[in-house]
Amino acid sequence: MAERVKRGIKVRVLAVDNKKGRELQSLDKQVLRETRILPKDITFSTEMYIYDGKMAMLDFNQDVIGVIVESKPLVESQRSIFEALWKHL
Repeated sequence: MAERVKRGIKVRVLAVDNKKGRELQSLDKQVLRETRILPKDITFSTEMYIYDGKMAMLDFNQDVIGVIVESKPLVESQRSIFEALWKHL
């Protein structure tokens, strides 16, 4: 994150509505981030990043598991879902 902030790269985040999500949001200005909180009935415990025509999906729950997808149609679909949620919130 420090390198991203140093380079002036902003990010947008969708976070679950819990203590950790609210804490994340409270630090937005310091780390060039905009966080929107999802409705309480939407929960998940994984992370997804969409960048440069790729998406990375990560699970930190037990063993760290991750996958990077480089498929333009899949990435565009996921980006569309993100944008729809972002606009709705």
